[in-house]
Amino acid sequence: MTFYGLFENNPTQEELYKISEQQAHNRACKELAAACDAYVNKAYTLLCDYLHLLEDWKVMYAPQSLGEMEESEKHMNPCFITACQQLDYIGYLVDSLIWADFEGQAQFYKTHRKEMVTIADKIEQYSKSRDAYGSALQ
Repeated sequence: MTFYGLFENNPTQEELYKISEQQAHNRACKELAAACDAYVNKAYTLLCDYLHLLEDWKVMYAPQSLGEMEESEKHMNPCFITACQQLDYIGYLVDSLIWADFEGQAQFYKTHRKEMVTIADKIEQYSKSRDAYGSALQ
């Protein structure tokens, strides 16, 4: 008995094995794409958070007078110096991640994954120190 022609030609074991392999490959590709998307989203969020933090630091910790600026770098706040040094670079990383295709995203991961961990640590350290300072004021 045929059911609308679906079972007229039963697939051989070899055909079933090929279908199974294709399905496993497709599943693996989908999982890889999902993992890549998750990484890109997390990296984008992290970079944007750090970019905004640097922008805030550049304003909050900027020298208030020309005299302060002329004294020396030793007396400038390290957050201000970091902001001046990193702002353009982090902006570049955000742009390169946004406009990257799949291969570019994979290359970004290979090239910058350790840097992303370092940035996450910097944000966490700053948040902890700010929270500790805020609780000490109360």
